[in-house]
Amino acid sequence: MLNGHLDTKPAGDRTEWETDPYDPVLRDGHLYGLGAADMKGGVAAMVYAGAALGQLDVPAGSLKIGLTADEEAGSHFGVRFVAHREEFSSDAVLVGEPTGMKSGWAYVAVASRGLSCFVIRVHGTQMHSGLSDQVDSINASVKLAGVLSRMAGEFRPSRTQDGGAGGHVTVNPGVTLKGGVYFGVYPGEAEFGVDIRTVPGMTLSGLKADLEVFLERLRREDPQLVVTAESVAGLDWMPPCSIEPGHALVRAAQSAARDVLGRDVPLGTMPAFTDGSFWAEAGIPCIPAFGPGSLLAAHRPNENVAVEDIVVASRIHALTALRFLSAGAPS
Repeated sequence: MLNGHLDTKPAGDRTEWETDPYDPVLRDGHLYGLGAADMKGGVAAMVYAGAALGQLDVPAGSLKIGLTADEEAGSHFGVRFVAHREEFSSDAVLVGEPTGMKSGWAYVAVASRGLSCFVIRVHGTQMHSGLSDQVDSINASVKLAGVLSRMAGEFRPSRTQDGGAGGHVTVNPGVTLKGGVYFGVYPGEAEFGVDIRTVPGMTLSGLKADLEVFLERLRREDPQLVVTAESVAGLDWMPPCSIEPGHALVRAAQSAARDVLGRDVPLGTMPAFTDGSFWAEAGIPCIPAFGPGSLLAAHRPNENVAVEDIVVASRIHALTALRFLSAGAPS
């Protein structure tokens, strides 16, 4: 199966876009628009790859093009929903997420990091702000600022790796932030979101334990601090995944890339979560990312992908599928 997701992140501040994010525009050899790199370019490449193979007499096997929903919000109505259903079963899956960075086709992902999201909430004293210098009170937003700063500088989950095949753990505090009620009201509650990019070998229970140890240390240092951590429903644990580097699909992908690009493409780790995690969880070997475009262009204004990159992707994906289906390994 060649798999890609159809949904996108929100466009954000549309004044930062040079073109309408919802109106695809071709300019200077690039396709601009929301999701162009992540991952409508990859989806287009898969469709054309499937159409090409449909015109051939493939010696054995069949190719599925799986275009799914909801990847950006946890895949509950996408791959997580379909991966265990018999009609979607495959011998192997290639997810066509962008694997370019400063230039395209930087690596074939044999691993991807997972994602675990929490809300850190601090409680204080909600009251008339005119009394803040008259009575004992706790400003939840100020306390939260301290927790946010400490987490950014000090929180390190116990399972950290050195950037090898599984990558390394990244903690991103403050991806969301809110607090207080309005002017004139002393803030009684404030919160921020943190997303943690996890690696193979980590568990949700272990991560929660690390987080609680960290917060308890802050509580001991500041008896006035009332802070809790709560997992975000649906985004609490999106597991990392990996595929054997010697798997037939990996060999087919590297061989196809070599023939199309004229160079070897090394193995690497996708720094983000992909739907590959849920195919792997269902017991299906999966390349979690290998596709057109740069991840640097994703989730930001003026997202784009080179048209030539999409054309190249269709060739690589078609040849990868053909070689895997024909022989299980490149000839």
